Amino acid sequence: MAVSPPFWAVWTDVLWCLGIGLCIAAGRSALELLFGEGRFAGLILDLLSFAAAAVAVCGFAAELSASGTARWYMAAAMGTGALGWQITAAPVLRRGMHFLLKMLAMPLRWSEKRIAGPVKAWFCRKISGIVQRAKEHKRLKKRKKQKKMLQNAKRILYN
Repeated sequence: MAVSPPFWAVWTDVLWCLGIGLCIAAGRSALELLFGEGRFAGLILDLLSFAAAAVAVCGFAAELSASGTARWYMAAAMGTGALGWQITAAPVLRRGMHFLLKMLAMPLRWSEKRIAGPVKAWFCRKISGIVQRAKEHKRLKKRKKQKKMLQNAKRILYN
């Protein structure tokens, strides 16, 4: 069993792991903005985040930790850092991206409302008029045709 490190070394490890957890959560949020928030994408991003956290805690413990082994408080600090990101920064980031996309789409919405909408309405009126005229023409054409008179069954002539 490894010897417990001094108190100041534990708090140094905790601060490092808080930062690492925050960075992992920030990376997950960035990938979530890139790939979307669906069920499948969320599952894949969660699995990648857990794998990255496991690799990070083992790498940190081997390289920078005072004790040289992975300890429970390192995992807890990473989880706390990730939770802190999800509570504080992730909603602000989502709202900011939503606002940015809304501002970028504003000229498109304006052009759709002022240009494409009236053109579409005019085009639909023209097309519906053409369709109505074609139906009327077809109806009149059917009416003009007279019924063919068939021969009487008794008088059928054969060649």
